[in-house]
Amino acid sequence: MQDKVVGVNQSIREVKKNNAKCVYIAEDADKIVIQELEQMCKNMNIEIKYIESMKKLGNMFKVQVKVAAATILKGGE
Repeated sequence: MQDKVVGVNQSIREVKKNNAKCVYIAEDADKIVIQELEQMCKNMNIEIKYIESMKKLGNMFKVQVKVAAATILKGGE
């Protein structure tokens, strides 16, 4: 399984370390919460994949809570 982090703050931390391969963002997440992460990804040319809901994103990453963002880390395949 690929290495990953779940959550906006954890994702921001990995993007800052240039350790993010791909970032998933829930379309129904609060824009204020995800805007910094989204902008950092765009600035650093990190792929963003949008998922329709926080619940669906949580399920994708096998956590029991709604998730605004999650990140696949480099070298995790």
